[in-house]
Amino acid sequence: MSIRKWVSCWIGFALLITSNITKICGVRMKLSSRVARKTAGQLWIDAGVSIESVSKMLGHANIKTTQKAYVKVTEKRIELELKKNEL
Repeated sequence: MSIRKWVSCWIGFALLITSNITKICGVRMKLSSRVARKTAGQLWIDAGVSIESVSKMLGHANIKTTQKAYVKVTEKRIELELKKNEL
C-alpha cells in the first residue's frame, strides 16, 4: 500500500473516531476532512512520529506548515518527554 493511500485511510479512520466521540458526548457539529487531518496529524505528533514524517504524510511542501499547524506543547507531550528522559 502506498503512503498516500495509507494516510488517506488513516485520516478516514480519524474522521470516523472523531465523529463517534462527538455523538457520544452529545456535541452537535459537522465534521470535515480538515478536522480529520488535524486530528490525525496531532495524534501522530503525540505518538512520537517525527515532524518530518508527519509533514511528508500530510503532503506539506514546507515543514514550517506542519510545525505551525500541528506542533503544540500539551500536558500529555510534556509527560511523555519527562518519562522518556527519566534517569
